[in-house]
Amino acid sequence: MTNFSSGVTGEYAPPITNLATKEQSLSVHLGHVWALLSPFLALWMGDALVLSQQDWSMTTSYCALSFGFAVVAFVAFRLQDTMTRNFSAHEVLDIIEAVLFAELMTYGLLFTLTRLDGIPRTVPLYHGLLLAGGLIFARILNAVRKRGGGRDQLSGTP
Repeated sequence: MTNFSSGVTGEYAPPITNLATKEQSLSVHLGHVWALLSPFLALWMGDALVLSQQDWSMTTSYCALSFGFAVVAFVAFRLQDTMTRNFSAHEVLDIIEAVLFAELMTYGLLFTLTRLDGIPRTVPLYHGLLLAGGLIFARILNAVRKRGGGRDQLSGTP
């Protein structure tokens, strides 16, 4: 019997998969939750007219498009695959690229459809900074948890 994932004849090797570990999946889920919450926070920080007028159709379309393009960017830039034990500058650059892609797609489509009625010009900046900051913070927490949960490395005490 030949298993093509290992190239060895007669031995069984499990197929190589690219599934996230438990720690990575927690960070991925936190990233998705943050992608869902950050548009609301950006609108609130920008004192958006759509919130004060309670224009929920524009608010939900903005948040849905923002979330959808963020998830597409996470998958396109394979952010779930770049989680390593040590947090690196390459991961930060990947996050920034994905956030920039998501922001450009969101605001390009929203400007084409609605001319961003009721959304201040500062909201894209707030949203990008919130989304990138939240994703980087989740990665830092994941790296700290993997290294020992904040314990003193020499004595082992919390």
